[in-house]
Amino acid sequence: MPYLEHDGVRHELPPGETLVGSAGDAHWRLQTINLAPRHFTVNVDTAGAAVLTPLQAHDVDVNGETLTGPHVLRNNDEIIAGAGIFTFIDGADGAATTATPTALAYLIDIRGGLAYALADEPVTIGRDPMNQIAVRDPAVSRFHAEIRTTPDKRTFTIRSMGAAGTSVNGGLVGGNPRQLAEGDLVRIAGVTLRFTTQPPPPILRVVTKADMPAAGMRSRPSGAMRTTTEVPTLANYDPGASTSAGSGRGTWVTAALVTTGVLLALLILRALNSH
Repeated sequence: MPYLEHDGVRHELPPGETLVGSAGDAHWRLQTINLAPRHFTVNVDTAGAAVLTPLQAHDVDVNGETLTGPHVLRNNDEIIAGAGIFTFIDGADGAATTATPTALAYLIDIRGGLAYALADEPVTIGRDPMNQIAVRDPAVSRFHAEIRTTPDKRTFTIRSMGAAGTSVNGGLVGGNPRQLAEGDLVRIAGVTLRFTTQPPPPILRVVTKADMPAAGMRSRPSGAMRTTTEVPTLANYDPGASTSAGSGRGTWVTAALVTTGVLLALLILRALNSH
């Protein structure tokens, strides 16, 4: 699978067309390197061959030469667009392919230090520990929101499943899917997650779908592991005894008086025997 690399970040180029630019509908959206909204495309055929095409009059250089039309990319070609420098990788290098994350996008929880990986399968968010992203907050519905990729696997959408609602960039999201764009902030109760298609920094722990239920569940012992230590009282042995707080205290007093009487009797018997 071929890739474009920019500033240490690799972006997978699936079969079909990939749009690179600063617009919200760009497949790889980059807003900090002076790209046009729709700067260039890379079209990959089923054999893995990639063709770069500049859009409109936007300048794109490959290996120092300005393109005037479509250009077949080769491994390690250097592409300059706007203020950004990209490298094309044809994917033939097995080590490079292995090092590339399989996730298509991420939900970043900066406060929690986590990056939830999003791939082909839908991901649900909610209070129930069965959700892939579990949020322990009473204001969150058991199954609150769902994120899934579109059929072409180019974009992700979010829809609300809970009555409490979900917001994206401050606007409420209902039951109809809303497309997510790079940098969108998803807020559910007191949790804010940032959507991105770029690999997270190493400081964040990446959580895949296989890890997500364990990450969201609260650890608790099973019934077989729970142990209870009880102090025996007369109420434990007398089915008719009351287990209320007042009766419990009376039982202890009675037991203490009986024990004291037995001790006094033993002392008296010992005194009599000594004579």
